Amino acid sequence: MRMRTLHRPIVQIGLGIGAALVLLAGASTKAAADDYGAGPTPPRATTAPPSSPAAPAVRPQPPSTPPRGTSMARVEREYGEPRRRHAPVGQPPITRWDYPAYRLYFEHDRLIHALVPAAPAPVTHRDELAGPR
Repeated sequence: MRMRTLHRPIVQIGLGIGAALVLLAGASTKAAADDYGAGPTPPRATTAPPSSPAAPAVRPQPPSTPPRGTSMARVEREYGEPRRRHAPVGQPPITRWDYPAYRLYFEHDRLIHALVPAAPAPVTHRDELAGPR
């Protein structure tokens, strides 16, 4: 037995806001169902544009780090002396070098990971965060 009474409400719910407006304007359910999914939807922005062009929120770019697999000698030659060298730990030995903007992790004498600490985006519109006065 086919349940037609349940199919119609599900289709109407799944039509979305645009089709619901068509339904409210007096168009038939058949016409609204034909429009559903007819064309591609435009891409949506993932972030809102800044409200004030005078103060755009700009995230700092992460520093350039050496590529994976680089030797310790080459890192030191090209990026300079690290601020601090930590002793090797574990087996295989993992060594950490600290630079001002990032940390490098080596297995034996090869770079396996570069960590750049998160730099949060600057807070804008601080007066709005305080709430009503």
